[in-house]
Amino acid sequence: MYDRQVLLDGTGAIEGVLRPFVEGVLDALGVRTGPAHTELLVDDRGPVLIESGARLEGGVSPAGPERATGVSQLSLTVERYTDPERFARRIGASYQRQRALMVVCLVAPYDGTVAEGAAQRLAEIPSIFCGSALDLLPGTPVHRTVDLFTSPGHLYLIADDPSRLEEDYQRIRALEQKDLYEYR
Repeated sequence: MYDRQVLLDGTGAIEGVLRPFVEGVLDALGVRTGPAHTELLVDDRGPVLIESGARLEGGVSPAGPERATGVSQLSLTVERYTDPERFARRIGASYQRQRALMVVCLVAPYDGTVAEGAAQRLAEIPSIFCGSALDLLPGTPVHRTVDLFTSPGHLYLIADDPSRLEEDYQRIRALEQKDLYEYR
């Protein structure tokens, strides 16, 4: 089950492990140009490949990465074809995270429906700026979340201070337990 995605700063120790690992995966797959999406699990033994493909990340708005780094997979793909010289200068350089970014996948703890005012409660959280969960309509059926496909939606959180995102993440999880869904 997806919980959250956190944008790393681009230059830390874990990135020094992940970057060559992902480059090796893409080399093995023969991906030479264009976008790629790779999912990993990282534990104390190192990275483990979940999936990789020559494609943009699915179902994700480019607005979050653009607000956090100034670019997104989509903008870089367009740049690759419209300004190849500028794109070529980026190769090998790390992105610079300007703001902290987190994508939170909602989790329904049981079968039920979306509660009255759920979207409004979420919209009041300071770091949330967009996401499919803001469109939740009262009475919409939800199923107990067991995987990505049973998640009621996702939220983009952005802030200058990463601790703000952690606080808001905890607030979202607390709302899920008592205020976002009604038991059916």
